[in-house]
Amino acid sequence: EKIIARNSAAGQEVHIDTTMIGWWLSKFLAMIFSVLYPAFESYKAIKTKSTEDDIQWLSYWVIFGIFTMGEFFLDIVICWIPLYYEAKLIFILWLGSSYTKGGLLIYNKYESSIDH
Repeated sequence: EKIIARNSAAGQEVHIDTTMIGWWLSKFLAMIFSVLYPAFESYKAIKTKSTEDDIQWLSYWVIFGIFTMGEFFLDIVICWIPLYYEAKLIFILWLGSSYTKGGLLIYNKYESSIDH
C-alpha cells in the first residue's frame, strides 16, 4: 500500500510504501496461514482421539476471532502503520504454529477475562 504525502512548499508528491512484500501478497499469505492451514489442522485434530490438539486449535480460533474483530474496527488506523501487514503475518504464524502454540498460550493467560 502506498501513502502519498504532499510537500506543499515544494509542490512535490512523495510515495511511501507501508509494506515490504506488498499489500495483496501479505493479505494472501495471511489468509493461507490464518484460515486455510488452521482449518486443515483443525480437521486433522477432529480425526484424532486426543483432545490436546482439539484444545490447541479451538484456542487458536477463539484468539484469532477476537484479533480479527479488533482489526476490523481499528483498520482505519492500522493501515497507516508501516509494516503492519508483515507484523500481522508473523503474529499469525506464531499464533497458529504447532511448535509455539501461541493461540493456546494467549488463551490460557487471558481465559478468565474471556469467560467474563
